[in-house]
Amino acid sequence: MSRAEKLRFDVSPAFALAAALIYLLDEQGIFALAVISAAVHELGHYATLCAFRAKPYLLRLELTGAAMYFDESRLNYGRELVAALAGPTAGLLLAFAAAFCGAHALSGVSLVLSVFNLLPIGGLDGGRVLSALLSMLLDHERAQRVCFWVTVICAAAMLSAGVYFMLCAHSGGALILAGAALLIKTTGTR
Repeated sequence: MSRAEKLRFDVSPAFALAAALIYLLDEQGIFALAVISAAVHELGHYATLCAFRAKPYLLRLELTGAAMYFDESRLNYGRELVAALAGPTAGLLLAFAAAFCGAHALSGVSLVLSVFNLLPIGGLDGGRVLSALLSMLLDHERAQRVCFWVTVICAAAMLSAGVYFMLCAHSGGALILAGAALLIKTTGTR
């Protein structure tokens, strides 16, 4: 990729529909804060991948979040680990800076998104971290099998927690949707 080539963006129809619904239903302005937090998160990944010369070429917004596509041949497991942690680290830095400046809502949203992304679930940064760590310790195939089952267990726990909170406290819809989407995405790729 030459310097003239730019990062391309792609938006899935499911993401566009979900984002529009959330925007329309958002009475407290959380959506804008989530967009800022997500942009800083992705910039953390982008900067790290560029530093590793891994050539990011596509950022795709999907129902389960953003996916950055890049030249994977430039990353060993250690660099993959650093690249995966760069997004949540940028988000946590934003959370601390926003809290220091008194922007508590932005701080909270960025903190929640960063911690959520660190869950050891495939498709999230925590899943990439787990995969890189296990691949350093086990053969790649065994590491991927372990990651698959950790993802299924965590996503099922998230879905179950959402159902529990829905039944007991009439909230938890976001956990149900997130758990279901991650389960469907994970089990659909096997």
